[in-house]
Amino acid sequence: MTPAAAKWLGTTSRFPSGRTAKLVLLVIVVGLVALDTTGGDFDLTKAKEWFDLILPWTPLFAFLIGPRVAVVTWFVMFAVIIALGAVPVQVSGTMLPTMLLLGLCAYVLPWRAAVVLVAGVLVMFAIAVMVSPGGLGLPGVITFATFMVLAAAAGFGLSLLRSRLERSARRVAELREQQARVRAEERTRLAYELHDIVAHHVTLIAMQARRAEFVGVDKTGQILESIGDAAGQTLQDLRSLVLLLKSEDDDDPRPWIDSDDAALVRSESGSAIVGEPASSSGALVQDFQEVVAELEQAGFRVQREIEGPADDATESLRQTLRRTLRELGTNILKHGDPGGLVELRLAFSAEEVTLTASNQISAATPIISSGTGLEAMRARSDVFGGQLTAVAEKGRWITSISFPSPRPLALTPPPEDPL
Repeated sequence: MTPAAAKWLGTTSRFPSGRTAKLVLLVIVVGLVALDTTGGDFDLTKAKEWFDLILPWTPLFAFLIGPRVAVVTWFVMFAVIIALGAVPVQVSGTMLPTMLLLGLCAYVLPWRAAVVLVAGVLVMFAIAVMVSPGGLGLPGVITFATFMVLAAAAGFGLSLLRSRLERSARRVAELREQQARVRAEERTRLAYELHDIVAHHVTLIAMQARRAEFVGVDKTGQILESIGDAAGQTLQDLRSLVLLLKSEDDDDPRPWIDSDDAALVRSESGSAIVGEPASSSGALVQDFQEVVAELEQAGFRVQREIEGPADDATESLRQTLRRTLRELGTNILKHGDPGGLVELRLAFSAEEVTLTASNQISAATPIISSGTGLEAMRARSDVFGGQLTAVAEKGRWITSISFPSPRPLALTPPPEDPL
């Protein structure tokens, strides 16, 4: 079959229930043939009578091989009957087998091919009427054509019902896959949220607790106070996240607000929980200073640098920078050598925004890490079309994340109006 013919005729549908349906069809056909032998119309002592009995049913036996084979067999069979003179008894004997064949073919064949088959059957019947010596008569012609069309219509109806059921099943499967993807995305998102909220402060607590083993009694109180502050902040952030997840306000245009990024989160009673400062640029600078202070409390020497105006970056980018900055601080606490120098640099230029952290790698056993932080930073950089690099060079771990500037930054004052 040429590609054009295959495109026009389509593909044959699978016979329902496979071998079981074919076995049932075989039993039915054999039963109908056996029923014909009991009517007394055939003298089974003659070979020709056996030929007349079996010939009309051969297309249905061929259907067990395939519908296209059955169609070819029917046309060959009917051509033989016409060649033998189209005896009315032989032609009328093909009515029931042909009806069954048209119904089955209309069910499994593409509709174009089924329509061509029905038209071909009617044409072959018209030829048989013209060559028949005695003629079938007008009532016989109308009856034959009517039953053929009704059989094909029944097959078309069942085929249409099957197509609708298959489309519904595919739609259900697509919806299930979509729901599974959404659930997976939400679980990943929630994992990032929990990691970002908990990891930083818990890491700080672990570092301070480890540090308490090596300091004097006079500094123990300061360390315990720092641990208490970090634990309290963690509990507040977790409470904010839980309240956000429990929220049923579908009209909220911000369906997912990070507790680190929100200025406030409403509680169940309608009151407000104070969070970060309302200004994202102020919160970014404040977070920068807090990370520096936490690193210094853990014993690190920190060299910090901020270049360019943070106010000219978009709010979403500043919030992403805040989350990334917290993650960088967490990684330094986990894997950095407290006796080494930490370099933090945040630079805003007309072309890009760059956040870079460099620290000496600790030789001690690091605090357990899930690796989610680096994955989350890379995911955030991809959202803004940025790039993240993390490499170890000469005993130092260098992490750099850069974003293209979303809009030109006001690095130079505008020209004065001559008027």
